[in-house]
This record gives sequence, C-alpha cells and structure tokens, in this order.
Amino acid sequence: MGRRMRHVWIFGAALALMGCNGNVDSATFMEGVDGVRCSAKVLVVADTGETINEDPVARLTMRVSPPAGATPFDTTIEATVSRLAVPRKDDTLAVVCDPANPENTALME
Repeated sequence: MGRRMRHVWIFGAALALMGCNGNVDSATFMEGVDGVRCSAKVLVVADTGETINEDPVARLTMRVSPPAGATPFDTTIEATVSRLAVPRKDDTLAVVCDPANPENTALME
C-alpha cells in the first residue's frame, strides 16, 4: 500500500473513531488547528447510496478557494447532507480545508 493511501486510511479511521460524518461543527472549529475556513464551489454532486440518520451521503467534487491568496484546488469528499437541502452544482459552501493537503477538506455545519 502506498504512503499516500496509508494516510487516507489513517485519516478515515480517525474520523470514524471521532464520529465525524464529513462535517465540522462550526461551534467547535478552531482556526489553524482544524484547518482554515474556505469557500468551495460545487462542481459535481453524486449520490453514494448511503444514508446516515435518514440524510444522504453525497460525493461532492468542489473547487476550494482558500483565503490569503493560496491557489484554489479541486477535491472530492463524501459528506452527510440534509435531505431537505442537498447541495447542487454551482452552489457555494463553507468548508474547512488544509491548502497543503486537499484531502483534508470537510463541510462546515
């Protein structure tokens, strides 16, 4: 298994142990520790076929715009979204990201 894949598995296991569903609670978010607040434009929305507490888990491909002049990047995440407000193409969402590691991106609640 490659080093990058190992990091993905470790990150996923850590999220599972913490009970993270792909969203970050904005009340407990710590700037600089959990990442930086960014905006993300939704490019593609796909249904994974999974649900958590009757809300769908969506695969979101997004263009993330980090603050402070960092280069925008594209990333794909899976996150639980409200079945009453499923994101659509061209929506802008608040996310937490690590510009140095685009795999570490999550939706803000």
